[in-house]
Amino acid sequence: MTDNNNKSLAIPLAIFLVPKERMPLYIFENKYKQIIDFCEETNTELCITYCTGSELKPFGSKIKILNILRRNNNEDYIVNVECTSNFKINHYNKSLETIEYSIIDSESIIDNNNLIKLFERLSGEIVNTKITISQILKKSSLSSSEKYNVIAAPNIEHQQKTLINYFKILLAQYNNKRQH
Repeated sequence: MTDNNNKSLAIPLAIFLVPKERMPLYIFENKYKQIIDFCEETNTELCITYCTGSELKPFGSKIKILNILRRNNNEDYIVNVECTSNFKINHYNKSLETIEYSIIDSESIIDNNNLIKLFERLSGEIVNTKITISQILKKSSLSSSEKYNVIAAPNIEHQQKTLINYFKILLAQYNNKRQH
């Protein structure tokens, strides 16, 4: 953890992004459209608190708004965003839609050769330079839940083991499809 006293507006979504990953968000609730408007007007970053169903998870994605594709008082928003960092929630105030959080390091360099070889087989990409956890997550086809599980792992070794397990499953699925 690097920064321990941050505060931000937050939107709970079932989406987990890693740094430099981009995605369009579909925002339909008025209170969240107001948060988007405020962040755009003030050029403020926003936190997405990752949730599954009604359960708020302890990690999330800090995002910047790139642009709003559609905005109308009576319509939903489509908002293009980019993740700038991941964070751990220290305190969540649901009524104010604010959180206090700590930035976490998702830029750890991968030093596991088995993981790198699995990634190369899955992606068809040769890794000639150092690659980080977030770079691999961004390039992988893992779901938000799977990316969350990697980032939420307690240390780099566990993150790498989690990725290896996911990649082994993906390779097995790929090989199974090729055989049929």
